[in-house]
Amino acid sequence: MNLSSEQSKPDLQSPPSPPDIDLNEVASAQNLTVEIKSAEHPLVMQARLTREVTDAWFGRLREFLLFVSVLSGVGVIIGFVCLPILNNPKASADDKKWATSTLTLIVSGGVGYLTGKNSSTKGD
Repeated sequence: MNLSSEQSKPDLQSPPSPPDIDLNEVASAQNLTVEIKSAEHPLVMQARLTREVTDAWFGRLREFLLFVSVLSGVGVIIGFVCLPILNNPKASADDKKWATSTLTLIVSGGVGYLTGKNSSTKGD
């Protein structure tokens, strides 16, 4: 048995390169899109993040001011309109019925607002 020197040496060549993949074929077969984007410039990213933080802050401020104004309005309606009518022994039955309906509407609106806000933020 005579082994040649070529057969006994290990293969020192680089491993074969993997076959080329056609991304268009892969994307069309699975209804995918292929997109190549460059990295965002640091100044552009900083400006975008600053704008997003500012927008979020103003959004929270607007939501808070809306909440406070609605709560104040409801408090005025309850405190200066409905309760005096309900506590007045001389008020007619129609006035008391109207005040009770208004109180019911305010309470159900508040409950709907709170539960609606909870369910809408969970989906985001």
